[in-house]
Amino acid sequence: MQELSMNTYYARKTKDTRIQTLCEHSKNVEEFCKSFGAKIGVAKTASLCGKLHDIGKATEEFQQYLLGESDKKEVRLIIQVQAVNWHTLFLLKRIHLKRLPLK
Repeated sequence: MQELSMNTYYARKTKDTRIQTLCEHSKNVEEFCKSFGAKIGVAKTASLCGKLHDIGKATEEFQQYLLGESDKKEVRLIIQVQAVNWHTLFLLKRIHLKRLPLK
């Protein structure tokens, strides 16, 4: 597999089968979450959640899976990515509600 830089991590295949970069996808989701969060007074927190929601995809394993170069460990990988997503959202919610001090 080719060596990856921050600009070449991929997030997903679009409906038209284009492979969207993780940076582009995260920016799109960040903006969507920010505008949605602004309606309920949590724009900054929602923006951060959107930005980080797919951070688990910045791994060689996920990149191999997405590009079709994996050895079919898809279920384990999907579970790991989703666990990171949900854990990140949980921590950000706790921080926002001031139930998890940042010390």
